Amino acid sequence: MPNWSAVLLEEPEEHVVDVPPTLQTAIENRMRPDFVPVLRFLIMVGQRTGSVLVSPDGHGPLRPEQVDFDARVITFVGKSKKPGGKRHRVPMSREVMLLVANEIGKHPDAVFTYVAQTTRNGMVRGQRYPIAQTSFYTEFKRAAAAAGFPGLRPHDLRHTSGNRTLHATGNLRLVQKLLGHTRVSTTERYTHPDLDALRAALDVVHGPGISPEEIAPEAT
Repeated sequence: MPNWSAVLLEEPEEHVVDVPPTLQTAIENRMRPDFVPVLRFLIMVGQRTGSVLVSPDGHGPLRPEQVDFDARVITFVGKSKKPGGKRHRVPMSREVMLLVANEIGKHPDAVFTYVAQTTRNGMVRGQRYPIAQTSFYTEFKRAAAAAGFPGLRPHDLRHTSGNRTLHATGNLRLVQKLLGHTRVSTTERYTHPDLDALRAALDVVHGPGISPEEIAPEAT
């Protein structure tokens, strides 16, 4: 048998990025105003851009009829081998309902739209059109670079959604449900507990706390 330890490459470190609120604000301040609602929405609902915006493979955009305000649910359609795509239902918080309500109705076929700046390629200046996945990617990368974080990707907003939900609830199964993962092991790759949360948990597990002075008394 081959010596697998000699030929296997080192497993790459997971790319998990949590965008803190301060960085989110910095990016939003550098984005076109009509693209900002998409960024906020992606962080709140944790879905892929291809399920929300016009994607090159023909999926999207999120349409008004996919939003049910009475049931407070949005039905997303993602890539799948199944005919019509994979459907995933996500409940709406009050904040998501307010955001969507402010966007819906601006275009008959899309929830999220932008205002054309020029008249060209069949578009008319001042009118609204569905935001394409590629356009959001370009605008996000430009704004993130201007905020000092050129390595950020739109997909990191999905990681951020998972992390924020995990930190708020402590429930990995709820995060799995939000992100629409079939296996919880996939969700674990999207999330990571921060050191403060882990430290607090260990204090509870290990019993009564000990003050730092007891561990490392001040030198005399």
